Amino acid sequence: MKPQHWRAADGTRMTLRPMLKSDAPLLKESLGQLSRESRRNRFFSAAREVSDEMVHRLTHFDSATEFALVVVRKEKGKEIPLAGGRFVHESDGRRCEFSLLIGDAWQGQRIGHRILRVLIREAARRGLREMEGYVLADNQAMLRLARTPKWSSIFKVMLTKGSLSLVPVHCSSRPSSRRGAINTSAERYWLLMGESK
Repeated sequence: MKPQHWRAADGTRMTLRPMLKSDAPLLKESLGQLSRESRRNRFFSAAREVSDEMVHRLTHFDSATEFALVVVRKEKGKEIPLAGGRFVHESDGRRCEFSLLIGDAWQGQRIGHRILRVLIREAARRGLREMEGYVLADNQAMLRLARTPKWSSIFKVMLTKGSLSLVPVHCSSRPSSRRGAINTSAERYWLLMGESK
């Protein structure tokens, strides 16, 4: 994908681009600066330390079955990660699971919308028809957004054919997967990329 550039409300120049292996050191530093709440909302765990293993997993992946983005700003010649998003193909070849993370200082600036647009466009390009994501039941900010009609309208133009809808599914715990089981109440959201009828 071609990198996207824009300026934040305070004039900060931002770039949205694919995640690189070389992002690992600064990504670890940025993740370590997240609030406890932000870490818990993204990783379903408020662990104090971000392990090298976790950072390696986020930056070293098979691009045939995963797609990852990062939003960065330049500071003293370095690209500092501010936000990111990714999806991972499911084994059926039709679905993928997506996730987002926005740094505390940059929340509420529609960065997540930008990331999701690119994720959806790439998922559709790969022939995936359904995206699903998990949200903790007490992540009220995300749940409020997901429950509004505005949520689905953001993405309708991203699909070359078909429709996109959001379906909430309550579950007592996240099912086991290659990314591990989550022992907490969560809400699952499906972005269904089915053909229009």
